[in-house]
Order: sequence, then C-alpha cells, then structure tokens
Amino acid sequence: MKKLLLLIIAVMAINYLSAQTYFGPRLGVNFATMSGQYSKDYETDHGNITGFVIGGVVDHHFSDMISLQGELLFAQKGWKEDMTVSGTENGVSYSGESTEKYVFNTLEIPILVKATFGDDFKFYGNLGPYFNYKMGGKYEYEAKYTVSGYGETISDSEDGDGKIIFDKEPEDYNGDDYYMDPKEENRIDFGLYFGGGVAKQLGPGILTLDLRYGLGFSDFYKDAAFEDDYSKSSDSGRPDGYEAFKNRNFSVTIAYMFGGN
Repeated sequence: MKKLLLLIIAVMAINYLSAQTYFGPRLGVNFATMSGQYSKDYETDHGNITGFVIGGVVDHHFSDMISLQGELLFAQKGWKEDMTVSGTENGVSYSGESTEKYVFNTLEIPILVKATFGDDFKFYGNLGPYFNYKMGGKYEYEAKYTVSGYGETISDSEDGDGKIIFDKEPEDYNGDDYYMDPKEENRIDFGLYFGGGVAKQLGPGILTLDLRYGLGFSDFYKDAAFEDDYSKSSDSGRPDGYEAFKNRNFSVTIAYMFGGN
C-alpha cells in the first residue's frame, strides 16, 4: 500500500514538473446587460452597455489538451433600461417613459477549464465559474411624463447623471450621486462563463483571441429592497410579475501569453 501511494505521488510530481504554465495580460471589450422585470405594471426593455476589460491570466497546462486558467480582471458591467408606465387612478391618467444607464466598475475572478486542439493555430473551448464584486460606477438617466385629470394636463421632463456609491444614503442628501444600499442591492455576483477562441505563436509569446458569454446567477435586488413596496405580492414578497435581475454579458478580448518551455 505504501509503495502504491509513493508511486502515485511520484507520478503526480512528474506530471506537475512537466506541466507548462503560461501567463500574460488580457484586454478587450464587454457588452453587458441585465435580464429581469420589476413588475407586471412596468414594461421594461433592457439594452447593452459597452465597457472595457483589462487584467491578467495564468494558464496551467496539465497536458497539451487540458489546462486550468485563472484570471483577475477589472471589468465594466451594467445595463441600459428603457421603461414605460401608464395607468389611471382616481380619475387621473398618467403615462411616462425613462431611459437609465448603469455602468459598474467590478473586480472579477473567472476559473476556467480549457480544452485545446490543433497544431499551428490552436483552437480551444473553456467553461467555468466566476466571482464578481461591484466597487462602484456611474449612472445617467432621462425621463418624461404626462399627467391628465380634472381638465388639466401637466407634462415635464428631467435628466441627470452621477456616481454610483454602494452605501446607505446619508440623511437629507440632495446631491447627484446614486447611493445603492448593500442591504438592498447586491454588489456580489456568481455566474458561469463559457466560450472559446484561437491561439497562435507570435514572436516570443502566444497571441489569443477569446470570445466568452457570461450567465449571472445572483439577483441584483435583495428582499430588503421591496419592504416598502405597496405592489409586492403576499406570496413571493416581490411585486407581481417580478423577474430576477441577473447579469448577462458577452466579451471579446485578446491576451498575450508568455511562459511554457
């Protein structure tokens, strides 16, 4: 039994020593959005925001085909939201539409299993989880509305922009920054990446082009965000027709990898 254990350890050690590790920078663009619907009374259309991705990559090859790739990235994520609302209450009709844009600066750690094929041009597929943490960001909005009733019609519009700060809003605050209470908005996201790309030896390193799609699993809004919402359902604690707000993104990046032999 001891001999078998020593043999296994020796094989693992030889495999580790013969394995190749590559490392390098990654840079590209992120096209991000958010799924979800606040309630059945609000018609919401989510659009993409474009941000950048930059960071570092370590790719540890256990063989010519299989490797484990870890990354530390600064990535901009968020969404654009077009919303319309209309209705009548107590003889007064109202309608409005707004466009809001949220861009979050995030730290992200993907851990991907990677399978590589080919000789001169190497093609690969990858799959694995990611952890994402929102540090802050910026927002902007435009809105207009019309209210009609009792022989009078009022129309108005407004717009603004500012920073996104994850903290409880100070009392009597009247500035332009948007405070997101971490007890209500979720600044942590877990999800899954899958994708692939192509790699080619170029000079002293390897140039890779990577295409990747991300599925977020965490709802952006926590239960506490709906405590004072009069429209919430008694069954779910969320507004009727609520659908979870989850991150979705597609990224196109390049990396230049050093190391190996």
